[in-house]
Amino acid sequence: MNNELTEEQKRHLEELRQRTGGSVPEEFRKKKERRQEDLGPPANTPERRKGDRRQSRVSIARERYLDMVLRERALFLQPGG
Repeated sequence: MNNELTEEQKRHLEELRQRTGGSVPEEFRKKKERRQEDLGPPANTPERRKGDRRQSRVSIARERYLDMVLRERALFLQPGG
């Protein structure tokens, strides 16, 4: 299979790049999208993520919920409330 693009395909790609701000349609991309698989950071680049963001968000949400419940409980236990 020949991977070389014809002049018409190159012109069409350039037109698409200009129209879409530089992104190339998936069928014309040479490499597969890196983020589809967890390959880690690019070569010679340190890992930027510190732990699992989803887990940290869940723990923060849980703390906020517990604070809210404790405040509500204190309000309901006050006389005349």
